[in-house]
Amino acid sequence: MKENGEKAGIDSAFASSKLVLDYKSLLENTGISIIIIDIDGQYIFANSFAANLLGCDVQGVVGKMMSDFLPPEVAQKYLVRNRQLIQSGKGEVYEATFDLPSGTKTFLINDQVLKDDQGNGFAIQSSSIDITERKVTEKRLAESEANARGIMESTDDVLVLLDKNGILIDCNEAHARRLNKTREELLGKCIFDELPPDLAKSRRDAVDLCVSTGECVHGEDSRFGRCIEYVVDPIFSENRKVEKVAIFARDVTERKRTEEELLKSKHLYDDLVSKITVGVYVLRTRPDESFGLEYVSPRMSELLGLSVDDLLSNHEAIFKVIHPEDLDSFIQMNLRGIQHKVPFDWKGRIVVKGHVRWLHVSSLPQLLENGDTFWHGLVEDITERVRNEAEIKLKNDELTNLNATKDKFFSIIAHDLKSPFNSIIGFSSLLSRQVNERDYEGIKKYATIIQESSQQALDLLVNLLEWSRSQTGKMVFTPEDVDVAFLISQSVGILIGAAQQKQIAVHKQMPANLVVRADNAMVNTILRNLISNAIKFTNPGGSIVISAERKAEELLISVADNGVGINQVSIDKLFRIEETYSTLGTQKEKGSGLGLLLCKEFVEKHGGRIWVESEVGKGSTFWFTIPLKKEI
Repeated sequence: MKENGEKAGIDSAFASSKLVLDYKSLLENTGISIIIIDIDGQYIFANSFAANLLGCDVQGVVGKMMSDFLPPEVAQKYLVRNRQLIQSGKGEVYEATFDLPSGTKTFLINDQVLKDDQGNGFAIQSSSIDITERKVTEKRLAESEANARGIMESTDDVLVLLDKNGILIDCNEAHARRLNKTREELLGKCIFDELPPDLAKSRRDAVDLCVSTGECVHGEDSRFGRCIEYVVDPIFSENRKVEKVAIFARDVTERKRTEEELLKSKHLYDDLVSKITVGVYVLRTRPDESFGLEYVSPRMSELLGLSVDDLLSNHEAIFKVIHPEDLDSFIQMNLRGIQHKVPFDWKGRIVVKGHVRWLHVSSLPQLLENGDTFWHGLVEDITERVRNEAEIKLKNDELTNLNATKDKFFSIIAHDLKSPFNSIIGFSSLLSRQVNERDYEGIKKYATIIQESSQQALDLLVNLLEWSRSQTGKMVFTPEDVDVAFLISQSVGILIGAAQQKQIAVHKQMPANLVVRADNAMVNTILRNLISNAIKFTNPGGSIVISAERKAEELLISVADNGVGINQVSIDKLFRIEETYSTLGTQKEKGSGLGLLLCKEFVEKHGGRIWVESEVGKGSTFWFTIPLKKEI
């Protein structure tokens, strides 16, 4: 009866709520999904927009429970959350995605607590705006921006975006390198202030002309003996006014020099090109698409394994040395260049005296008054470069295999987790039997085993969680000023119980204050794993020494024990994910080897080093460093 009275009171409070009575029409016509849910998860109001999203009409929603429309675990989650909000009296704005009858939707949700006359919360009014399309658009925009940035950074040519006053809006790294500055230092600055006065004036004049005429402006200037070709393109606003300009600049010094030298006498030209490592040629094409070489340097003749006379007299001679598999691409690119007067740029294989070589052939067209075209070209042997690229690809494939090894490693972890849980389950059953039999010695024995197995499972789970977060990028590296001496004392305090059970003495040798820039959680994990391992592999009655010493550029920390030690074969397997290494402690404690991998990962995130020195039967010393001055 009491519950019915409280329910009637809530219904009365809801019925008197101005949000429902005075603004019901407004709630129906806002275009926003609005629902009101009481403290038990029952829908007590829904506008038509909300009901439609849930796949029915208003009558089909009101009186129903959240669990009627949402998966049980989701409904329970929001039921608990709503009760917390009602209890606190505070609203919340957030984004959430739901699988609804109308499809998977993402909403911007504003949850507010409805209160009765006494100020007590009794329900949640949830207003939702469908932002699914906006999220899709934002994702596409982010991808588009990433693609644009990738294009900008894929060239050594300068790409710059300015407003009409010359303020830098964006640029690629090539532009920043030209000015010996970073991109961030240049953004928002006037580009003309970064250039020599004479060069700044010519560039400003070009930008002003582009802004005033709305047409592309082509220019050329010299800087430090380099010839720079540039184009200023207008970018129009919606009202067709030029508000921004894009500048494309390319260092054409070598091209200019080549073009000038090609116009000199053949004798002088031969003398010049014979001293360079690339081949040079001049090809003439005619409107009827016939062609022939006008000039061939000795180096080009050498690269192709053909005489200069053969190349000049037989325009098809070069086709005979092209590798059969690459011949079609060479012919098609030639036809495209001749027909459209666009630069020729081909990379492919040739076969000379039975040996396969890679060439890079490129040329630029020069239109002549009689309709013919001169192609000034270079031929470069890139065999070594291609081999290096193939080696890089091989290394990348090796990295892929290493990642696959990590995946395999995680599957091994799943197997390792079974052992402690099997022990817990099995000995729990035995413990229950000992309780019934009042065998207190047996109870103590099995309780100890269960405790050790539980701790083993917990340690493995903690390490696995931290490793997973590290590998998936969810563990953020957050350096701050931390006192390593305090962290060491803290870790020892946590693990001292395990050491005392084995009557192991733990000694600390370090100054009182060792403040460095480091990630607190990661250093804690490193220390916890190294000290825990030292306890595990030290015989009862042994000792452990933890020391720290400040060097000139780094903090050196060590954890030494006089335990069982490690042989060299096993040492070589430590810190390597593709190797499986795990051994029992002095009291049969089990491990997975994951802790040391975590240590290595976290030490390297600090820019430090980790290594071990060990001798079988005499103990092990694990060392790691944290840089003091290195930029993290």
